[in-house]
Amino acid sequence: MFNVLVVEDNRDLAEVLGYCFTMKDMKAHVACSMFGAIRIYDTSVKIDAIVCDFNLGDGTAPELITRLGRRAPKVKFLYSGTQFTAKQHPGFSEYLLKPIDFDILRSKMYKHLKGGSHENRVGC
Repeated sequence: MFNVLVVEDNRDLAEVLGYCFTMKDMKAHVACSMFGAIRIYDTSVKIDAIVCDFNLGDGTAPELITRLGRRAPKVKFLYSGTQFTAKQHPGFSEYLLKPIDFDILRSKMYKHLKGGSHENRVGC
């Protein structure tokens, strides 16, 4: 089981994404702000991946990753409602544009976490 940290300032979307990850043999940890995400890290939970909106209300995803430093997981997904490039925000494993298709997100997540895609694709 993988621990996924969902960081999204829209509480409803954060809870839906968290629920979908929980339903998909992953354990979701949900934060609705940058500092909420840092508090989760401070609890000593081993986070395998972050799925993060760009704007977090109290900071940005790149700022969160910088603040986490070496504690940040290797697998980091960034999504936004605005198109951007890896050159603009380096250090993320995947860059996704809203609206997010959960099956695509999950497939990409497994590819990074397990080194291959996960075939048992079921919508949440």
